[in-house]
Amino acid sequence: MLSVILKNINMLVTREREKLLNALIFFSDQVLYPGKTKLFKLLNYLDFLHYQKTGRSVTGLQYNAWERGPVPEELYNEWKHPQQDFIQHFIKKNIDFQNGYQRQVLKPRKQFDATYFSPFELSIMECLAKQHFKENANDMSESSHFETGPWHEVYEVQQKPSEVIPYELTLLRRGNEEDQKVLDLAKEREELMSHYK
Repeated sequence: MLSVILKNINMLVTREREKLLNALIFFSDQVLYPGKTKLFKLLNYLDFLHYQKTGRSVTGLQYNAWERGPVPEELYNEWKHPQQDFIQHFIKKNIDFQNGYQRQVLKPRKQFDATYFSPFELSIMECLAKQHFKENANDMSESSHFETGPWHEVYEVQQKPSEVIPYELTLLRRGNEEDQKVLDLAKEREELMSHYK
């Protein structure tokens, strides 16, 4: 029985990894300027918007409250030293701009695989790609710092730079009954997962 449970946990982790890699492929193909910062912002929006309705993230990433906004620290570190599956999915390319600035972008080696995502997840991704299609990383940084957002709560209000931004913060300020149901679902899932780590 324990081996079956552990296998299921491993499958969940593997599925989240595939979702992360495929979300990066999707956004890299669907927006202008798919540099590291913009991709991190899009993943952040995807995960927190999905959490608001379901009590779980899409990618399994945790985001830290850095000075310039929420950053998936684990992915940030991997960007410098990618794992083998990351290398199999992407080529990192440097793009030079006229002002001497350089941006590193991802060029997918593989096609996007929508089978990893629910229709709801795909709809969020499509909306985000349309909404932020032309924006650059600076434009997106401004919108991720809004005063009622989770980053602002951790970085500015609690004054805890570099700390993990709890997903629950996306719900707590609204305080409605529906949000409490989502929090309860998230807590149940977290307790279940903690028994099998």
